[in-house]
Amino acid sequence: IISMVLATDMSKHFEILSTFSQKITHSNLEAGSKTSLKLDQIIIVLEMAIKLADIGHTTLRHREHVEWVKGLQEEFFQQGDAEREKKIVISP
Repeated sequence: IISMVLATDMSKHFEILSTFSQKITHSNLEAGSKTSLKLDQIIIVLEMAIKLADIGHTTLRHREHVEWVKGLQEEFFQQGDAEREKKIVISP
């Protein structure tokens, strides 16, 4: 689960995308295929699913996207306030 959450870090975006492309091919995912994925393949597929959920709001209409961004900004400000209150390093 930790690797999936960390997959949302955009500084690792191209690394994760490259790994996904290397480990997952169309032949692995053919409709109706009985091919089983290995654990590392399952993990990268789940990481990509989390990434898509994380940035999916960018495909919405502009007004809806802006509402999502405002919510994210508020969440980040609240996190910074909580970190400051606990006297820990404030996340960038």
